Amino acid sequence: MPVEAFEQGGGPAVCVLSGKPTEHRFQLTATRRDTPSWLLFVGVIPYVVARLMSKRAHGSLPLTEEVEQLLASRRIKARTIAIPCVVVIVLGVLALFSLPGVAVILIIAPCSFAVTVVLLNRQRSPLSPVHLDPQGRWVVIPHAAEEYAAALEGQLGSAAPDPQEAAETSDPGPTGA
Repeated sequence: MPVEAFEQGGGPAVCVLSGKPTEHRFQLTATRRDTPSWLLFVGVIPYVVARLMSKRAHGSLPLTEEVEQLLASRRIKARTIAIPCVVVIVLGVLALFSLPGVAVILIIAPCSFAVTVVLLNRQRSPLSPVHLDPQGRWVVIPHAAEEYAAALEGQLGSAAPDPQEAAETSDPGPTGA
C-alpha cells in the first residue's frame, strides 16, 4: 500500500486480517526496519536512538471489531505482566543500597522476563510485521488476508509494486514473514 494512502486512511473497506467487509479503522505506526540488531551490542541507548530516528508513517488499516478486540486483549495481557515487573525492578533498585546480590537478581530477572514477553507478544501479533519498505514509499503488510490483497490490488491497479520486487527489497524482520 502506498504510504500516502496509509496515512490518509485509504485502501479498501476490507479487514486486513480476516478479509471481511468493515468500515472500522485501526490506527498504527509503520517504521522502516533498517536499524541493525548488532547495534544492541554497542548499547541499548544507541539502538533506541536509531529506532526513534528511523522513518515512520502514521496511518490506519481496516479491521473488524472482533480482530481489534483480540489485539486489545493482547495489549492488556502485556501490561498486566509489565506492571509487576516494573514494581520488582523498583524494589531491586531500592535494595541495591542494602543487599547488592539480591538487588541484581531483583533487577535482572524481571527485566529479562518482561523483554521476553514483549518480544514474544510482538512476534505473535499479526500486525507487528507491518513496516515500510527500505525506500519508505510503501507500507508492507505481510499477513494480509487474500481478500484484502485482491481488493487493494483492484483499487491501486498498475500502481501496485511487483510482489517479487517487494519481497527482494523488504526485510522480513524477526518473525520471518
